[in-house]
Amino acid sequence: MATNRSPSSAGSSATSGRGLEEERSSGSPVPYREGPLQYHPAVHCDFGQKAARWISWSRNNPGRRYLTCMRRRVSSFASCGLLPQFGFGLPAAWFCSDFVGGGCGFWEWYECDTTTTFLKQLQVDLRDKVWRLSKEIEDLIAATSAARTHVEQMLVQREQSEKKMSAQVLEWGRLLMEKDAQVAAVVDRSKKLEKERVVLRSIILACICVVIGMLIK
Repeated sequence: MATNRSPSSAGSSATSGRGLEEERSSGSPVPYREGPLQYHPAVHCDFGQKAARWISWSRNNPGRRYLTCMRRRVSSFASCGLLPQFGFGLPAAWFCSDFVGGGCGFWEWYECDTTTTFLKQLQVDLRDKVWRLSKEIEDLIAATSAARTHVEQMLVQREQSEKKMSAQVLEWGRLLMEKDAQVAAVVDRSKKLEKERVVLRSIILACICVVIGMLIK
């Protein structure tokens, strides 16, 4: 385990800082198999607390593990909402508001850099590929969710239109029944008037016949 905090570590620290920014923006390309405190022997930060072990995904040190103050790392990830991703294996007290405060400046590599340039570039390419695929998956999930929402809205609008049309059809049916009833009433009235006209004509003819008979006599 690399435990010397040499001047070169300061430059490496800056590089790791860029890696941290990259990791904060895109997340670790692989899940952590061990908690940040699950290592031995323990290394303590300037606060006297056990330092946390993380994985760097910077371009210069991909996959290389390093140690830093847990308060510093938790504070960084708390600011970007990534605590649930890295919080396993930690006491609940580590995430209280008093703890998430920035931490000390402790930082060092956990192991020496023995990776070749080829393997570094390979890891970076794989890291970028995972990040791109993860981004594509997120975009697909977002697009699917948006499409599902749009379809649900269309179904709701269609259902409302069908209900409105059904109500209109029922109203038209009611009006048609009323018109049919009015037409039937008019037809019945016409038939009654026709019968009354026939009876009246018969009475008039009978009266004429009586008058003519009386005149002949």
